[in-house]
Amino acid sequence: MEEFASRLGVGVRSVAKWDAQPTIVPKPETQAALDTFLDQGGDDVKARFAVLVEGDRPPPPRVTHGNGVSAALPDFGLPGLPVGTATPELVTYLRQSLHQHYTADNRLGPRVLLPMVAANVKMIDQMRLAASGRLLDDLLSIGAGYAEFAGWLSEDSGDAGGAASWYARALEWSEVAEDDRLASFSLTRRAVQAIGQGDVRYGAKLARAAQRFNTPITARVRTIAATTEALGHAIAGDGGEADRALDTASGFLGIGLDAPLDGDPSYGRYCELDLYIDITRAKVQLELGRPEAVEAFTTVIAALPSDWQRDRAQYTALLAHAHLLAGQPEDASARGEEALTIALATGSTRTVGEVRRMAAKQAAMWSGHAPAERLREMLAAVPDVNGR
Repeated sequence: MEEFASRLGVGVRSVAKWDAQPTIVPKPETQAALDTFLDQGGDDVKARFAVLVEGDRPPPPRVTHGNGVSAALPDFGLPGLPVGTATPELVTYLRQSLHQHYTADNRLGPRVLLPMVAANVKMIDQMRLAASGRLLDDLLSIGAGYAEFAGWLSEDSGDAGGAASWYARALEWSEVAEDDRLASFSLTRRAVQAIGQGDVRYGAKLARAAQRFNTPITARVRTIAATTEALGHAIAGDGGEADRALDTASGFLGIGLDAPLDGDPSYGRYCELDLYIDITRAKVQLELGRPEAVEAFTTVIAALPSDWQRDRAQYTALLAHAHLLAGQPEDASARGEEALTIALATGSTRTVGEVRRMAAKQAAMWSGHAPAERLREMLAAVPDVNGR
């Protein structure tokens, strides 16, 4: 029971309660995770589950792909829906489910969410073959949303190659569907990845390109793109360009306030944009070595929603860096331990890597410092992304 609860991302008491009270309905994101685990089981597992739930009901219908592989399709609860056929109702369901995945991301992390999101992309790729017209555009648009999110989850779990592949799929499908907002966001996500890999000048140009979709409905995404550009310039050491891009981001805040949020790939995944600009400003200050970074990150972390645990870990790791540069090794170690604990619970390899980088700098600056040694011992027990 403990292992199952850990894989699902819930408490052991919750699993025990489900066992004692089978009529309990879990939260939507938990239901989605349970569906994924069921689909990963063999046909015999699914058959036994069907018998337990509805007596004689057969296992879920299956579709045979071009490579001869037979795979189960989910039951979307839409009466009369032929297997593998796209409908407007199905697209609506998929859009709602994607938003639920966004909401669950900060609670469950990539370990639980990535398999089910990737499965949806594959299913959409199969269904698009028989779609046409507006339905095909809508299917490609929501498919691009799932592909972009799979890219983000892959990036957060340490799979850079997989992330780049998902982002490329998202950009292609959003361009074909003429979804400017999602195309802009896909470019922005790829820019974030490039900057994270050290290709900062190219990343800044990608983020600048993402701002070219000059319509009110894209203003929210362009704000995020401008902050990404600012961070790229800061890492490259160009403080003037970084400040300019931050000013551009602030200028986008008053545009498109009445634009619909339905289908916005950034909605539900970012805090309020004025706070997000403050977060980026704190990162810029850190990258440029400005002394305001400690206070800026402390203020930002205090303003985060209480359930945004993965982001709290990421910004706490950056606060540890800021303390380090400010000559405060005890505070740096304390914040590093805090960030590492949350990162391990959510499966965020990205944050673990951030703590590793901080600890390496700390070792060079304060060799033999007791809190730093304790943090390095904690990190030594954590495998890196290659399993070592």
